[in-house]
Amino acid sequence: MKDKARLQERSPINFIDQIKAPLLLLAGGNDPRCPKTETEQVVQAIKKRGGVVESKIYDNEGHGFAKIEIRLTPLHRVAEFLKKYAEPAKCGCNIE
Repeated sequence: MKDKARLQERSPINFIDQIKAPLLLLAGGNDPRCPKTETEQVVQAIKKRGGVVESKIYDNEGHGFAKIEIRLTPLHRVAEFLKKYAEPAKCGCNIE
């Protein structure tokens, strides 16, 4: 494989210890660029070190979510994840 050493050096699995915030991973089960086994590997590594991670693998999707019946589901998951883990900004306005 061309540039194998460079790709291994930059692989996210080598930087798991630097992840401090909760992480959401959404992946396609048929993704040729980022196989689901790599997503599963990252999830296990984060859990092993006590980190917070949520993941969902969409089995019939590839790199990106193309199927109309699935497109909104990842967006809903992102919104729920942000509501759960991200504090709202303090803007000084009276919006509730």
